[in-house]
Amino acid sequence: MPVEVLLLVVALELVCAVALYVMGRPIKAELELKASIREKKIEMRQYTTPALFVAKAKLERQVIKLDKDVLELQVARSRRRGTCSTVTTRIKYALFLALVAMYWSTPLFELPASGLWPLSWFFGFPGHQAGSVGVVAGVLVASQGSSRFVGLLLPVK
Repeated sequence: MPVEVLLLVVALELVCAVALYVMGRPIKAELELKASIREKKIEMRQYTTPALFVAKAKLERQVIKLDKDVLELQVARSRRRGTCSTVTTRIKYALFLALVAMYWSTPLFELPASGLWPLSWFFGFPGHQAGSVGVVAGVLVASQGSSRFVGLLLPVK
């Protein structure tokens, strides 16, 4: 059934969005380092007298080192997310091309011709009768629509 093509596209968009969401989340070590930084900054605020200058300077150096560690983890996370994005995009394009090749001459479904009037040539591509929706338009609409919907469910930074 050609309508399954649209469901496959929606499922693929959902899987890709979940993968990017998981790759974009901070790992446990990064969260622990950020909590440690917060604790040290709170402790530094308590050192206000000049006699405690050495202890405060020591904490400042520790915070700077922890900030560098957090930055390294964030860069690694960003790199992982970029790799995941590249891989999922390539998989999506490969699947879309395979679906277009398999269903090129088959209309996915029929709609009233008057319902698609201004853009019936776009939805009917490649050469289907007026009112039918071809695989190119079906995959494009399903992909873009589902990616927008999934983007609302899983906000990816």
